[in-house]
Amino acid sequence: VSTQSTWAQSHYIIGFQTPGSRDVNTYYQFRLIEQLLGSYTRDKGEAAYSCFTRAIVADFSDGHTGALRSFRKYDHNMVHSLQALYTPYADIGIFGFYVIADSGETYTGELTEIMHYGMRELIRLTQFVSDEEFERAKNQLKVQIMVNLDGTTNVADDIGRQVLWFGAREPLHVIFDRIDKITKEDIVRTANEYFYDKDPVLASIGNSANLPTYETVKRQTFSIRL
Repeated sequence: VSTQSTWAQSHYIIGFQTPGSRDVNTYYQFRLIEQLLGSYTRDKGEAAYSCFTRAIVADFSDGHTGALRSFRKYDHNMVHSLQALYTPYADIGIFGFYVIADSGETYTGELTEIMHYGMRELIRLTQFVSDEEFERAKNQLKVQIMVNLDGTTNVADDIGRQVLWFGAREPLHVIFDRIDKITKEDIVRTANEYFYDKDPVLASIGNSANLPTYETVKRQTFSIRL
């Protein structure tokens, strides 16, 4: 934890240990979970498609006008972004979410709520996934994979990464077949195995006084209300 209360923005991450990329089956499941959670960005006015965007839009926006409601007594949305992250290495990985927010002392309560929303959506996947969001996430993942192959540099990077991780490069139809075979039950089972009642890792740069305690975050892995 790096504490700088004078920083205009603070950065926070909550992560959980996962298998590495050599476990091909869980690799694509975590890629899919990453798409399910998605991201929220304050400057983009995104539709409420991802779990994270929907959580903030539904809880902090006026249901009739779509305008952001005031955060308690402060007429200010202090969250710049909330996004899922998945970083796999060969033998181990980390999955979690990343928050960028204003550092003001007065926003402590609001940041705690945002961290709570991130944990709530993450732990929700240990119980259920809707058909609509599941199919959307699959399509988004396939599109992302194809976009990342645009250009010779990206193709060369993909070849090198797959050879290092999997020992060979798989063609698109094999990758898409792996994605299509993933079920909602697979996602719930994997989320339970690696998120539910597991010890998270927390890190921050900026004003760490705004962070919820480690005990609070740990408790949310098994007792959060959905």
